[in-house]
Amino acid sequence: MRTAELSHYCERSDQASAPEVGDVVSAAAPEPIAAAAPPAVAERATPASRAWHNLAGWSGSNIGAMSLAVASIALFIAGWYLAVKYRLDFYIRFTNIPSPVDVFDEMKVLSRSNSFYENMLISLRRILLGFGVATLLGIGMGLFIGRYRLARQFLFPVL
Repeated sequence: MRTAELSHYCERSDQASAPEVGDVVSAAAPEPIAAAAPPAVAERATPASRAWHNLAGWSGSNIGAMSLAVASIALFIAGWYLAVKYRLDFYIRFTNIPSPVDVFDEMKVLSRSNSFYENMLISLRRILLGFGVATLLGIGMGLFIGRYRLARQFLFPVL
């Protein structure tokens, strides 16, 4: 139902009360619902304004979750910085690990390099190719095992 029909239905149901016990209910045909006028067309928003509005709405409703996420990342980076500064030595030896500032500076240098993006695309191609092969083999073998009982009896204990 459209919104106008729903509001008209709610108005009718508010006017008519529910039958009491012992009341005789007639089988009269329901009154027809009038055709609703089309809703007014809202102004079209630009994609940027819609994205900003969605982000503002999300952040307003999840401000607690967002602040916890930011706090946990900040605590992780602060712990990393302090562990490198004081050269802590427990499960991980922080004597040879770079500080967050050094990593950020190196990230800025690498982002300006073309070889970084070339290597990233090569790695992405390998990952997607491996995922595609695994998907095709997995679906194919699953269909084969599911269709043929002999294949299921032969391959299922191994898999």
